[in-house]
Amino acid sequence: MSSTEHHPRARMDKVLIALFSAGVGALLGGVIQALVGRYAAFKEAQGLAAGLRAEIRSLIELVRTRRYPEILDGTIARLEAGATATAADFFSPAVTQEYFQVFRSAVPKIGLLEGASESTVKAYVLAQSVLEDFLLLDKQRLRVEEGSQVPDTQWLLAATRELRDVLALAPAAGDEALLALKRIESRRWLRFIP
Repeated sequence: MSSTEHHPRARMDKVLIALFSAGVGALLGGVIQALVGRYAAFKEAQGLAAGLRAEIRSLIELVRTRRYPEILDGTIARLEAGATATAADFFSPAVTQEYFQVFRSAVPKIGLLEGASESTVKAYVLAQSVLEDFLLLDKQRLRVEEGSQVPDTQWLLAATRELRDVLALAPAAGDEALLALKRIESRRWLRFIP
């Protein structure tokens, strides 16, 4: 044994170095773990943004392809011209699919979309309102077809105008959400790295 091993100061230095090394190791381990967690959340937000963008883009394209605004405008013009409402005037496209699967699964994680949460939720709220109006008009149409209700032309005109107005807002809200989600998708994790 060397003379420094018996010296209390040398032993204390070794203990302090060991404690310091353990502390630095724990600190670095914690920092690394935090970085890994933040990176996982970052990648999850990017994937979430990509999925929501695809769903919103599909919904906008569906409305445009099926020409819903034009159909509604035609019904409104006919009713405003004095036509009596019939069951055929109740705009009621079939709603047989779950059109918001990605959004519904993403709701618990919507906070990951910093800067895009509000516009995304707004787009989906408007889209859900449109679907609810579709279902309401379909329900009324069925009652008219069954003979349990006489069509109320003024009510139908007001409901169809309201649907058209909400439907007009939805694509713009969707486009706003698409831009915000695209920014999330395009972000770099460490922004200072080119």
